[in-house]
Amino acid sequence: SRGQTALESVRALLEDIKDMGVDIEEPGTRFAEAEKAFNAGEYSLCQQLTKEAKDRSLELRTLHYKAQAEEALGQADAQLADARAQGADVGTAEEIMAQAREAMSVGSYRDAMEMAQQCMSVIGGAKVFVQAETLLRTARANLAEAAEMGSEVAEARDLYRQAKEALAQEDLDRAMELARRAAEASQGDLEVARARSAIETAKEEIESLKKQGVEGLQAAQDAVEQAGTQYHEKAFADAFQKAKVAWEEADIAKEVWMTGRASEVIDEALR
Repeated sequence: SRGQTALESVRALLEDIKDMGVDIEEPGTRFAEAEKAFNAGEYSLCQQLTKEAKDRSLELRTLHYKAQAEEALGQADAQLADARAQGADVGTAEEIMAQAREAMSVGSYRDAMEMAQQCMSVIGGAKVFVQAETLLRTARANLAEAAEMGSEVAEARDLYRQAKEALAQEDLDRAMELARRAAEASQGDLEVARARSAIETAKEEIESLKKQGVEGLQAAQDAVEQAGTQYHEKAFADAFQKAKVAWEEADIAKEVWMTGRASEVIDEALR
């Protein structure tokens, strides 16, 4: 019968909004009363109560969609602001947000919510694009410095090129992964180059000071030897720092020697 069909329709509606997390106590009570009236043969009352249960259910569903839409739009606005601050291209996302706000203004809350979610998805892609570009700029700078120092950068350069290609094709997940690997590889190449250069420079300085007759260079020699050991153990960052220590020790020895020499000259002049 029509009454039974209407009841089943409202039952399905109640189950649907309950699954959304909506409190259905009020329309559920009306529905129970409608079923009771139907079983008692009071069809006019049943029709009235069924309509009330349906109307209240639809109202609660609308309020639920509105609340979700307002929350989604708020989140999207915050993400837009963050993406703008990062320098991301948010033109497409802003267009979608404008459509979402229009839908919100005419009461199309579910559409507004879905558009806001779409907007956040687009923003996520734009932010990944910026992050990948940032990593690539870091990799490019590392590669240039490492290559200038004579370091082998083939692997990092290949990763860099692959990441650029993936970014151009808007394959963002792959671009991000390749850009991260390129940045890491280029950083490794740079650490190798810096360590090697610092060790070579420290050795050259120590040898130069020896030829000048500078004494007290043992601490500098020990430090540069330790740097060499760390370099061969692939502890490149530590090797770089130890080579700097060797340079500083050599500089101290030079200052002490020069002070001593100056004192000798003064003493000789006073005799």
